[in-house]
This record gives sequence, structure tokens and C-alpha cells, in this order.
Amino acid sequence: MVDSLRLNRAAAPIDATWQQLIRFKKPLYLLGGLIAWKLARKPGRLMQLGKKAISGYVVAKRVRQLTR
Repeated sequence: MVDSLRLNRAAAPIDATWQQLIRFKKPLYLLGGLIAWKLARKPGRLMQLGKKAISGYVVAKRVRQLTR
């Protein structure tokens, strides 16, 4: 019984955060659908964004290696 109380106390912040996310479930679905629709209309933008993200990651990784 004591262990279950400890578990409930330890998990309380996680449960509270989950409840907040569930509250915004429908708007997040709507926003995700809108973004997917925009990207489906012009897939070239998604490719450009992906390339920029990968090159930014590589540059950041190299900078970290050089500063060590």
C-alpha cells in the first residue's frame, strides 16, 4: 500500500501533463492536418526544409567536435 502511494505521488506530474495534452487533442489534430495539407500541396518546401535541417545538424555536430 505504501509503494502504491509512492508511485502515485511520483507519477502525479506526468499525469497532470498528460491531462493538459489531452485537453488540446482536437486542436492539435486540426493543426497537424492543416500542416500536412499545406505540405502535400508543395512537397518541394518539405524537401528544402529537410535539407536545411540536416545541414544544420551536421554543422552543429562539427562545431561541437571542434570545440572539444
